[in-house]
Amino acid sequence: MRAEDIPKTAFKTPSGLYEFVVMPFGLVNAPATFQRMVENLFGDLYWNGVLVYLDDILIHAATLEEVFAKLEEVLKRLRASGLKLRLSKCSFLPEQVEYLGHTITEGRIAPQPRKVEAIDALQPPRDVKGLR
Repeated sequence: MRAEDIPKTAFKTPSGLYEFVVMPFGLVNAPATFQRMVENLFGDLYWNGVLVYLDDILIHAATLEEVFAKLEEVLKRLRASGLKLRLSKCSFLPEQVEYLGHTITEGRIAPQPRKVEAIDALQPPRDVKGLR
């Protein structure tokens, strides 16, 4: 969070005045602000082997060498910006990835079965009211 924005997060309690020094996800604009920040951070890599949606980073390439080069660049940029990864939430070189409601495997992207089941379970409308 920029220093000049910290006072904008201030709130008062009986025990004193508090301000956030990092952006909490509870703020209305936090997700959009964070997304814009990661898009700026990865700029030239964005949609060029690196997909980022909030805190989900997906790196892909045609060869392992390209994957490792992009991974190294992503890690450098994260470090330079002060962002940290939780190793327990990272997955390196998986054969299958669940990403934004899709299952991605080598050469195939498909909707996750549970997402399709929810749509298949919908009943067709029986009258005009049900159509609305």
